[in-house]
Amino acid sequence: MNTPKSSPYSIILLSILFLFAGCSKQEQETIRIGVNPWPSHEYLFLGKEKGFFEDDNLSIELVEYSSSGDLLRAFEWGQVQGMVCTATEILLANSHTYDPLQVFLVMAYTEGTEVILGPKDCTSLADIKGRKIGVDTGSLGIYVLARALEQEGLKLGDIKIIPVNPMYMPSMIKNGTIEVAVCYQPFSHQIQKEGEYNVLFASSQIPGELFNMLALKKTTLEKNPGQVTQLMKIWKRILDFEKANTQEVHAFMARREHTTLEDFESSLEKIKVITLEEQPPLLAPEGLVKASLDRTESTLRYIGLLEEAIPTQELITESPLSMALSSSSSL
Repeated sequence: MNTPKSSPYSIILLSILFLFAGCSKQEQETIRIGVNPWPSHEYLFLGKEKGFFEDDNLSIELVEYSSSGDLLRAFEWGQVQGMVCTATEILLANSHTYDPLQVFLVMAYTEGTEVILGPKDCTSLADIKGRKIGVDTGSLGIYVLARALEQEGLKLGDIKIIPVNPMYMPSMIKNGTIEVAVCYQPFSHQIQKEGEYNVLFASSQIPGELFNMLALKKTTLEKNPGQVTQLMKIWKRILDFEKANTQEVHAFMARREHTTLEDFESSLEKIKVITLEEQPPLLAPEGLVKASLDRTESTLRYIGLLEEAIPTQELITESPLSMALSSSSSL
């Protein structure tokens, strides 16, 4: 009996079928999110450490950067699709892209963690006129400085700004390269432990203006609705885990922030972490996030960091939150 021979065409057809079978099980897109040091940002790393992302088959990579400036450059160069950011960073990022970053989760708001520290002969903000001011010009610091000066009737032109990565501020203020530091914890704690410095201004003096938010490119949000929804539900799981294991969680976060447990928990006292259920009024069309973005956008244009107006309503999306809350309530 003659054995039938396979034709070249049948071999090609089988190869195509195998290829499509493989594609049907293709891995989902890996979403890269840029993160810089900050207490409330550690909650995402907690979720990663505890395997919550893996449990829900999320393909999310957290990429660490030492400063907001490095984070913004990484976004501009396409190395990350999203970031944990403040209003300042999201506005600066969106001034250089045609694929806008959109806020979909408010992680926390801060009241008092960002400070302006001056030497002991500086007793008020008026005393920093003509001084060398160290500030991260690509981050929230420049906004805090502008708002502080505004309350004293001063302008950025009245001072000498030196762009500084926050992690270098403790050593630079110690050796005299800068005289005043606009910074946040843990760097502010390090500076105050090294010498006598006065707190000339704290972000508690501008309540409701400073949010830490999670944002992704609009196209990334549209292509990955399932992953984004699951990420928001994991946020709830992370906060529930912290509530049940507070000491373990704070010790883990303090180690990652390279600070003591005491200093870390002192920082958290000035940070309000936002639950999933508390999100709706913040992300609403005329909510507090929109108001914060509006104020920041106006300030950044006034000081020349933004050349053109940015429509802030396009920088917020409620869709992922709606899907997460809807799916949670149906369980």
